[in-house]
Amino acid sequence: MNETNITVIDDLPPQIMNIGYSGQLESSNDPQAFVVTLLEHSNLPEASVAVSANNSAVNVEYASRLLHEAGSAKDVALTVFGGLSDNSTYEAVLRFCDDYGNCAESGALQFSVGTCNGNKQLLAVKTYEQSSVFEQAAADISGLCLSVLNRSTSTTPPASYLEKFDAVVWSTGTDMVNINDDDAAALADYYGKKGKIVVEGSDVAFRHGSDDFMRSVLRSELEADLGFTVTSVANMSNLSINITRLHPIVYELPSHLPFNATIDPFPDAVLPYNGSVELAAWDGLDTTGAAMVAYESGTGSFKSLFLPFSVDALIAKPEE
Repeated sequence: MNETNITVIDDLPPQIMNIGYSGQLESSNDPQAFVVTLLEHSNLPEASVAVSANNSAVNVEYASRLLHEAGSAKDVALTVFGGLSDNSTYEAVLRFCDDYGNCAESGALQFSVGTCNGNKQLLAVKTYEQSSVFEQAAADISGLCLSVLNRSTSTTPPASYLEKFDAVVWSTGTDMVNINDDDAAALADYYGKKGKIVVEGSDVAFRHGSDDFMRSVLRSELEADLGFTVTSVANMSNLSINITRLHPIVYELPSHLPFNATIDPFPDAVLPYNGSVELAAWDGLDTTGAAMVAYESGTGSFKSLFLPFSVDALIAKPEE
């Protein structure tokens, strides 16, 4: 029997097909996300970004994430979290290497960074592409500097990044993936240091139940996923929210809020825990529970608000 050894040599670098990024950041607190489509049949052990200004290297904090993979097509995101300065112009070069040491670099990607003169810094994190309600509301507040992080393309933001902000709003809408364990740990760390968070989204409580994140940060426990308590989808049309406690957070809201279960068919009912209070309760189903839970420490240093549903379901009018 004759044996033949075949050696396959891969000397082709990854092919960069498309790069999406923002050419203008509002301030240095804004994350810069490069979303790249490549063709490469092997793995990509190296995905890096080199940033420079005026031909001098800039030390930036960044993280990479493989978003999608189908055959040789790959979508990779590189997110710069820190190291940029206000009122500056930069060039970034992205580098990708495969398992065989073949590398490809992008051309120089130029972008500029402005400045925000507000006295408060707010980070809005979302797990979906479209603009969030919180972004739209924050844009109308004078003196507030808003930065937006799309968690569907980024990694969990590092503690050094979160600590730049006076408050963090984390919106998951109806995303069942919502807040993973790394996200929960990052939020818990931030809450322990800065103490001001808002978390919104159905299935956050369903995912975390009564774990330490729920009890220590969101100050709640899961009562029930309301979508699982009804015998038919039609029953969810009776669902609404009643304000149960006077509080500055709900001052301008009507006492009764219709809820569009077509938008959010699986909201959670929760129970206040660890010193928090119920601001609103679910109505219209046999199963009840809190729909808004807030906490404020005696000194005011720690504040949290948990909305265990998609806010979009309050904005969209239920079908008649």
